[in-house]
Amino acid sequence: MDTRKAIARIRRVMEDHPQPGPVEQVGIRVEGLGYPRGQQKSLFPEIRSKDHLWEDIKQLELRLGNPQVYRVKEVEPWSRIPERRYTLMPSDR
Repeated sequence: MDTRKAIARIRRVMEDHPQPGPVEQVGIRVEGLGYPRGQQKSLFPEIRSKDHLWEDIKQLELRLGNPQVYRVKEVEPWSRIPERRYTLMPSDR
């Protein structure tokens, strides 16, 4: 990502989250830096596509700030109330 794209993304986040009063100082915390992924072919394309999917999910969570993909987990299968039998849990790898 070049500098212009980074500044545009920061500006978009600041515009989407207005502050209740004047801002005196802004700080930025940078996480997850690394080299860009290459487009190397894989012997197992289904594994590679899963990696791409998880990378996209991670990007969504970074952009939107909270978990975006959930999985259904059985909690109280014996419950007579259907809503108590299952719950949504943030999806981990």
